[in-house]
Amino acid sequence: MLNNYNRVERRIMNELKAQQEEADMAKEDTLEKLDFHGKFEEMDKWTQEQIINPKHYKIIPPEAYEEHPDGLEYMDVMQYALAHLSGIEAHTMGHVFKYSFRIGKKDAKLQDAKKIAWYANRMVEILEKGE
Repeated sequence: MLNNYNRVERRIMNELKAQQEEADMAKEDTLEKLDFHGKFEEMDKWTQEQIINPKHYKIIPPEAYEEHPDGLEYMDVMQYALAHLSGIEAHTMGHVFKYSFRIGKKDAKLQDAKKIAWYANRMVEILEKGE
């Protein structure tokens, strides 16, 4: 997208993006310190929104839609959803997502549900062993 702009415009856009990222990080630092058991009605709108709709609820970030304006395919979704994992953890969770997304569309619902449970239990074992 930045290729459509000249060098100065790209620099300005990158600086603005960096400033926005700094502001977002400051908000995240604030969010980590929030007391969610406080008086909700006395909180500002931004804080209320973070409590109602926290960042970790968003599997697909807004920038994904910018990178894929024609829509996201399964692999695009997985790229974002599993980005924080690697190795066997990413592989195992990929199967949990795969069977969850297609439950009842290819095989019987119960069969897919059992596969989801099997892979979820396997993930628990992986994490317990620290693999």
